[in-house]
Amino acid sequence: MKTLTFLLCILIATSLCAQDVSKENLAALQDEELLELFNQVFTDSIKAEKVARTYLNRARAQEDTIKMARGYDRLARIFHLKKNILFADSLIQLTEHLNHKTYPTMGYIIKGALYCNNYEFDKCTSNLLKAYEYSVKNKNVFFQLFIRRNIIETKIIWGDPREGLKLSKLYYDFLNSIDYESAYNEYVRPSIKSIPGEYLESLRKDKLIAKDLITVSYIYTQKFDSARYNVKEVLTECRKSGDFDNYYKYLARAGEIEYYLKNYDLSIDKLEESLSNSKFKSENSIMNDYLYIGLSYNKLGQESKGFEYLKKADSLYELTKEILPVQTELFIELYNFYKKKNDFKKQIVYLNKLIYTDSIFRNNLRYIDSRIKNNLETPELLREKEELIARLEKKQRTTKSMSYWYLLVAILSLTAFLFYYGRQRTYKQRYENLIAKQTKPKTDITSQDVVTSISTSIISDILTSLEQFESKQEYLSQNISLTKLAKTFGTNSNYLSKVINLKMEKSFPQYINDLRVDYAAEELRTNRQFRRFTIKAIAEDCGFRSAESFSKAFYKSHGIYPSYYIKKLNKKNEGL
Repeated sequence: MKTLTFLLCILIATSLCAQDVSKENLAALQDEELLELFNQVFTDSIKAEKVARTYLNRARAQEDTIKMARGYDRLARIFHLKKNILFADSLIQLTEHLNHKTYPTMGYIIKGALYCNNYEFDKCTSNLLKAYEYSVKNKNVFFQLFIRRNIIETKIIWGDPREGLKLSKLYYDFLNSIDYESAYNEYVRPSIKSIPGEYLESLRKDKLIAKDLITVSYIYTQKFDSARYNVKEVLTECRKSGDFDNYYKYLARAGEIEYYLKNYDLSIDKLEESLSNSKFKSENSIMNDYLYIGLSYNKLGQESKGFEYLKKADSLYELTKEILPVQTELFIELYNFYKKKNDFKKQIVYLNKLIYTDSIFRNNLRYIDSRIKNNLETPELLREKEELIARLEKKQRTTKSMSYWYLLVAILSLTAFLFYYGRQRTYKQRYENLIAKQTKPKTDITSQDVVTSISTSIISDILTSLEQFESKQEYLSQNISLTKLAKTFGTNSNYLSKVINLKMEKSFPQYINDLRVDYAAEELRTNRQFRRFTIKAIAEDCGFRSAESFSKAFYKSHGIYPSYYIKKLNKKNEGL
């Protein structure tokens, strides 16, 4: 989801800085320095493991249970599912007898997140419920804040936005009612506190998020004037505090609101200003900006310009596969655009995207509905909700447990982020496999015990012709067909097709596409200039008729898209 929550900041570190993880350097670092280094090298599993094991071994030597738990905590985030689960279980077993503010709660949270990422929702739910029990037992207010925040966002997007609006306002009041300083000091380890009163900055940002939730609720309930008023307050607070990163982030929200108020020129101005100045926007947020700029241009009658931005938004969707229900208007607009152009194939493309995303949304809603139906609509839970409102009105610090349904609904907020995180790790492994890939030796089918109607001499001639065809890179031509190639080889298309099926264990189109993709992968790896081309230009240079067909073939062969491959290659070269 869009909200960057406090807990996810703890669970996921995104720094890509190159750091020295030599044995000597690690030995010289203090404990907190090791944990900070782990955050910096998190995306590099080899480096991250060295740092985490150094910390864990030092904790074992000191016989410090909590530090050992922190070591297992880090190790449980960097491997594949089965191994991560084992480390999380070790963490839980080590600390389940303790009354600690973080452990074993974090172990159950990690397991829940891992199972969510693997679509094992029953296991995910049971572990997160267990984590919630411990967070209430050990009075971890920050975990409870995280849960409330994600429930509200999920309620707005997937459920009843009117109820989401009420909960948003209650959440904002709750932030003002609790002893935030005490909660902050209880949660943050003394060893990493550096600035007196730093909790005030954390509280300020939490309030910004709460106000933004109210703004989004107003948008979803179509109270656009109220949404505009609310976001103006947020922008004013950001300017006063000099928080321009958040200022430009929420300026995009203001642009979205102006679109709904039919102020299309103003919407474009705000969104483009946000895009030009934001440093830390997620790809989904950028996609959302492109979407509303494109929609605004369409409303102004500038459809060609609107189409450019909508295609940019679609490209980001193809990269991340992340989209919210309200953003599917992107596919509707592109479908209608191609419908006017009588482009049947493109209409099918965007119709398929609509069908695919609709099926995902329906599955999510069915999951939510089943959980809510079984766990939500009961007098007991309604009573707990009334008690919560009463506590907020009295501005008393809450230590009592919120109902389980909050956590159940919040699972879906985590799912989108964790799915993205897991896919990025998969892409990284596939990229490394591609870099290390070696061509497999081809099988000599003339020695295979295969019954065919083709003579050995004809097979030999065709194989020789294929070798020359590959060595001359004639597959880069866009005008290749089975019939034409067979004629060039002086044979018939039936013989050529059978030899390729037996020799290459693939069809003729797959054989040609794989040759082109392998050429593209090697050329991109070795030729920096080639990487500067657009995907369309690369596709055409490799014999494909479109960027889309090239990207699909590349993904089918290697499990990653060429844009991702180029991005990783460029980063690798920058690090040299």
